Amino acid sequence: MKHRGDSIVLQFAEVGLSVGGVVSIDSLEGLCKCCRALYTSWLSVQTNINQMTTKKKNIDWSKMIPCFTWKPQHVIERTLDCTTQFYRTTNGRSPMRRYHKTRTAALRARRLDEAYSTDTVDSSVPAIAGGKTSAQVFVGVKSKYASMYGMHSVSEFPEVLKDFILDTGAPHTLISDNHNAETSEKVKKIQREYGIKRRTSEPKKQNQNFCKRHIQDFKRDTIKLLD
Repeated sequence: MKHRGDSIVLQFAEVGLSVGGVVSIDSLEGLCKCCRALYTSWLSVQTNINQMTTKKKNIDWSKMIPCFTWKPQHVIERTLDCTTQFYRTTNGRSPMRRYHKTRTAALRARRLDEAYSTDTVDSSVPAIAGGKTSAQVFVGVKSKYASMYGMHSVSEFPEVLKDFILDTGAPHTLISDNHNAETSEKVKKIQREYGIKRRTSEPKKQNQNFCKRHIQDFKRDTIKLLD
């Protein structure tokens, strides 16, 4: 442990503390508050190092080596020494395991290399099959590919968005207006999970939502078909 001032070193020497050893907290009575905090921090670091050393001794290298593409054991040991391995504490999986399919949702879904615009269409007449009164439309900005999902209410948008990602894929950006159902916390959670950026149009600026123009075409073609 390095200290900037000689006074701190002298205080350590007066109470007989050794940097290389571990002593009880009762031996710190002769130190000032600064030195007590400094030694306590160093003690916690040494404790973590000892715990990591103990874990390394208990590692089953026959299972660990295949996870590192059969690298030599000394290379894996050096890798574990030079990395923080914070993810292992959050994952709760130790030792590391082999997975044939990624556990990240954003990598499991098919990725669409374009932005998709979405908007809701409401109807005063329920559908014949299912009685749904609204639909959610997704239109690709570059490909013009359109998908439509029926809904009983706009509150079903989070589930419809999941169906769209499952059937078509996850776009890199989702464009919508500022409707509460399309900007809710459930929708934001899904977008964070699948790595989808959010973009909303300004109020009273329908031209910024690419999907609205295609909804007009859908309505016109539907009227022609019914007539």
